[in-house]
Amino acid sequence: RFLSKVYEASNGGLDIITDICPAITDTVINQKKAFKLRSNEKTPSAYVYPPKDSSDCWHVKDYGMGDNGGYFSPIDLFMWERGYGQDKFRIAVEELAEKFGVQEELRSSVNKPDIEQRDALAGETAQVVLLDSFGGIDLTVWGTHVKAAHLEKLGWKAAASVKTVKDGKATIRKATANYPIFAQQCDYTDYQGNTQSFTKVYEPLNFDKRHRFLFVGNKPKDGNYIYGLSALRKKFNERGEEKLDVSVLVSGGSDAVNALSMGFQPVWLDSETKGLSEKDYQVLMKYAHRLVNIPDIDDTGIKVGVRLALSIPTIYTSWMSEGDMHGIHDNRGRRCKDLKDYMRLHPDRKAMQQLIGRAKCARFWTSHINKQGQVEYTISKSSLDYFLELNGYFTIRDDNHKEPAYVHIDGIKVRPVMAMDLVNFIKQWAEQQGLPKSLQDKILRSRDLPTNHATTLRMLDNLD
Repeated sequence: RFLSKVYEASNGGLDIITDICPAITDTVINQKKAFKLRSNEKTPSAYVYPPKDSSDCWHVKDYGMGDNGGYFSPIDLFMWERGYGQDKFRIAVEELAEKFGVQEELRSSVNKPDIEQRDALAGETAQVVLLDSFGGIDLTVWGTHVKAAHLEKLGWKAAASVKTVKDGKATIRKATANYPIFAQQCDYTDYQGNTQSFTKVYEPLNFDKRHRFLFVGNKPKDGNYIYGLSALRKKFNERGEEKLDVSVLVSGGSDAVNALSMGFQPVWLDSETKGLSEKDYQVLMKYAHRLVNIPDIDDTGIKVGVRLALSIPTIYTSWMSEGDMHGIHDNRGRRCKDLKDYMRLHPDRKAMQQLIGRAKCARFWTSHINKQGQVEYTISKSSLDYFLELNGYFTIRDDNHKEPAYVHIDGIKVRPVMAMDLVNFIKQWAEQQGLPKSLQDKILRSRDLPTNHATTLRMLDNLD
């Protein structure tokens, strides 16, 4: 359906074809002349064909590519020209949509609930009315592969309506075919040992992004609630109390359901800016060997992700990149930035596994007991580089010198530094952290420390 909209916006796909093949002129189209699709062919052997009916699109056939190849729809030609495999199909469609101004945007006139407002009754309180199932509800608002079972495992249910009471008025927001509402019951034990609960309401198509969430009930006063923890604990118990290899920390509920749809058990907090405490981290580590944080890649997500990576050096972080998102925007017109966006553009388990495979931690050493019963340390070069990069140390391109050119970035401040500055920073950090003296000695004697002659730190081409 989305591809059809792209074709409609591009003259049945003809504008896509002519953009890729400037050799296609009006003469080629109107007089059915051959043109060169491949630059290495001597004789033109490709032709462009109009749609056969109203539901069809323009096509290209290159007869020089043999009977088993050379037949291209506009999207096929776009992918062939860029060298995209079938795993990049969604990205190709999104790139063309971006180019031709096609977006599945939210519309306040369509994406809205039915609203009823009246005077509140005496003692009337907020209420969420749940449905028995997700039947008939479009779950793609959550993500490409999200099923009802994934939502249920994380405690989500479909809601028929949500009632709020304020200033003597009761407002009831009812779900519609174009405006689903979901609710998640969250249970916890308070400081007095009493069982408490609250309901988190999610309206994914709320035109005002700030009002997508609503809470009914008694949230923890300190806001210290880990969503997905009960599901993680249940998974741990189902495995006979065997730890999972990986659990993922994501920035929100949509990211969490997408991670679960790819087979990774997620947890998340009320707000990515709140951060994960050391105490809560230790709780999570009871159930998994590694906790991998997947931050958003906007300014806030990066800042918070770096802070968490440095405050808990054994947590792993997997960074998505701008290149992963291909400059594409979501249905709110914002640049794609989170795991849900990533999974929309890379909708297969392999892509998620690759993302987890990128994960690094800031702790750049490991330890083991040798045969003499002594502790020995090993320095990881890649982790040491990552630790320095998290602290703002990089190299920049300098074609006039063979030696590395180091810089330190602190917010908007950039200053040149020498290799010895990086070594001194590591030395002072190790002292402040109170690392064992034998480990400090190991670090200072390491050949992996930055030098004036060679470096493997990430190079920045520019500082914009």
